[in-house]
Amino acid sequence: MKEIKMKDFIDQQLKQYADKSYLDYARQTAPEMDLLGVKVPDLKKIVTQVKRNYKLPEILSYIREDTNIFEIETLKALLLTKMKLNEQFRIRLFAEFIPKLKTWSVCDTLCEKRRDNVEDMHLWYEFCLSFIESTKDYERRFFYVFLLKHFIERENLEILMTALEIEESNNLYVQRAAAWAVSEFAVEFRDEMLEFLKTYPNRKIARMAIMKIVESNKFTAEDKVKFKAAR
Repeated sequence: MKEIKMKDFIDQQLKQYADKSYLDYARQTAPEMDLLGVKVPDLKKIVTQVKRNYKLPEILSYIREDTNIFEIETLKALLLTKMKLNEQFRIRLFAEFIPKLKTWSVCDTLCEKRRDNVEDMHLWYEFCLSFIESTKDYERRFFYVFLLKHFIERENLEILMTALEIEESNNLYVQRAAAWAVSEFAVEFRDEMLEFLKTYPNRKIARMAIMKIVESNKFTAEDKVKFKAAR
């Protein structure tokens, strides 16, 4: 397999795993992109082989190529999260990749919970906060999703509230990410988030957050009644 160029190998694998019956579901995930119909578990299999058999320069060259194919962009995001890299270098690669995001799903793949390099999380914290005032939709979604995946801590309550107070995006996927962050922080900080939602001026995001809380199994029936009253 090493004699096959990486791009050709990936193309072969994508064709092998393509499932046309999956396309209708996939279109809900990335309606603005071209689709092949390859499921994420199969993309992860390809990533494992690429990591094992190809060298970093070839992988980076592939990641930096422009494409509008959803599965390829997801594969690139998986490579960025799973390759063994110096974390400062990984962050630089993220900074290159995030402005090219075209769908919420690839954005969220970048935000997968990290299980290693815990000592470097302060670098990721600073990187996450660098997007708090961004006006670009997927940079804002990255901020909310990365924050809720990695940094649900009391000292970040004010940071989240600040981001919510300046939130002006009309993008549904940014609004949903903001609501998701509220609902996840509310698991740990019920009283604080309840009081915030009562007077939060962006009522669309507030209603979306309350709906997520009400539908969640992480809250008691009593909690849900209180949050419903804040609608």
